[in-house]
Amino acid sequence: MLAVGPPQEFIMRSLSSVQVKYTRALETLARVRKINRSIQQINIAMEGGKQVNVAGEA
Repeated sequence: MLAVGPPQEFIMRSLSSVQVKYTRALETLARVRKINRSIQQINIAMEGGKQVNVAGEA
């Protein structure tokens, strides 16, 4: 088995941290996409009291 010194330990911890962040980012992206699929209509208030309705596909 290879000896793991301080530089290798640092690299392994960094890689592990990056993998966790990447996984969380993918999970968040999946949640956002799921929310976007369920949105059917968004009402946006514009200046001057005008309202814009944006309908999406359900």
